[in-house]
Amino acid sequence: YAAWRGRARWWVVLIWAVAFGLAVLTKGPVVAGVQATTVVMLVVMRLVARGVPHRPLAPGPASLGKLLAFAVVALAVAGPWFYLVAQREPTFLQQAVSHDIVKRTTEGLEDHVGPPGYHLIFTFLMFFPWSLLLPAAVWQGWKRRRSLPTQFAIAAVVGPWIMFEVVRGKLPHHMLPTYPFLAYLVADVLVRAARGRIKD
Repeated sequence: YAAWRGRARWWVVLIWAVAFGLAVLTKGPVVAGVQATTVVMLVVMRLVARGVPHRPLAPGPASLGKLLAFAVVALAVAGPWFYLVAQREPTFLQQAVSHDIVKRTTEGLEDHVGPPGYHLIFTFLMFFPWSLLLPAAVWQGWKRRRSLPTQFAIAAVVGPWIMFEVVRGKLPHHMLPTYPFLAYLVADVLVRAARGRIKD
């Protein structure tokens, strides 16, 4: 969010890179998918909500240096593990990509498949009782889509949700990365309602 707002200071980039590297060690390349689909949805949201003051990170030597630093730090965190695994079992990474990524995406493994809308149903159950407020949060969030924090929260929910719905392999916990942003949308509605700013 800080980078999107043009506030990617060095300490922000370094913390982001460390967190990204640890997340890759924990869950693999799905982390990149979550972030990439959020970025794509942010672009879509920018087209939908025009005229919003926005200060994106300006391209130039400084941002290229930060991008390089991000890659170096993330690789320093996750790289040694991948290197050691490849030394011990040379075919592991190839099998992991073909079996755990490609097959899980196109076929679903261990009978972990679900119909369209699977994640909508399970998000309602797993986000309970706050899911009772999700219809109001979604409606009010859309009405406030010109607000930059709200715009980011919507993108961070909708982008990964579309990705997880398209993937054949489905489990209820896949949507957990979106829950902080759902919580933000719900909290925003509660706070503004408590202050009398919502009349609905």
